[in-house]
Amino acid sequence: MVESDPRDLGYGFSSWTAGLLAAALEERTGLEVSESCVRRTLHQQDYTVQRPVLTMSSPDPEYAQKRSTSEDLQRRAEAGEIDLDYEDEVDLALLPGVIRCWSKRGCQRKIETPRQNKKQYGAGLIHWVSGKLY
Repeated sequence: MVESDPRDLGYGFSSWTAGLLAAALEERTGLEVSESCVRRTLHQQDYTVQRPVLTMSSPDPEYAQKRSTSEDLQRRAEAGEIDLDYEDEVDLALLPGVIRCWSKRGCQRKIETPRQNKKQYGAGLIHWVSGKLY
């Protein structure tokens, strides 16, 4: 059950907690187990509490065709029929990113900044076959 999305099993939440797993086990099997038993068993099975990774599928209705075209171009480049390069650009901000962190209740953590957000811009190109960067 822990590997499944609770919503796929008809529950109104998206993440399992030890308490919710215990309740679901009792509901589905009639077996009553404590939260600590669930937690201990999960740890024994090498499960840990981690932040999930957000993913999304492409909303582009032409995604499959574009991917097929890209893979075809990559095969042609590997066969020496064409030169294939990918390019991208970047802008880097000097202000640090702020994420959640542990701090004592009532004492908000302070992070020193460079006072002004200076930016740097860049662009690059990579040759698909050789991996050479420009």
